[in-house]
Amino acid sequence: MSEITRYRLSSEQSTVTIVGETSLHPITVNVTPDGWLEAAIEEGNFVPESPLRGEVEIAVIEFRSGNPLVDRETRRRLNSKRYPTIRGDLTEVVALDGPTATVKGTITFLGREVELEGDISLIDDGASTCHLAGSGQMDVQWWGLEPPTLLVLKMEPVVTVSIDLHFEPVEEL
Repeated sequence: MSEITRYRLSSEQSTVTIVGETSLHPITVNVTPDGWLEAAIEEGNFVPESPLRGEVEIAVIEFRSGNPLVDRETRRRLNSKRYPTIRGDLTEVVALDGPTATVKGTITFLGREVELEGDISLIDDGASTCHLAGSGQMDVQWWGLEPPTLLVLKMEPVVTVSIDLHFEPVEEL
């Protein structure tokens, strides 16, 4: 059996991007995540039959679209004081196909957990680091959030979330 390595997220190199469509133009928010990963990786591929676990967290206060009015309304609607973070937990591997894993996990947002399934890809950088990427669509109404309307700007409920996560191995003591 292959050795499982624990990684910590390199926040300086990683990004979670959320794109919401509006009645006027898309709003893009890039957020710096925090987190960890445990995986067995050999020759740029996930090792079949080995556990894959992880957690990624983003701070709601960091949501910045470039429009202070939209940012303030977003933080108010997301109740950033009561729910300061959004957390994704990787809970199960459904299938492995070389560098691609179909995974299940939960997203905890506004005090509610929603189970989701999607694909993540392992990008072989030729280093001891672990680089994951993926994207998918989420409906904010799954968490009981009604899309905001601000003056003539109406948000669509479905947002696209993309991850570009760089992990570094944790040194064992």
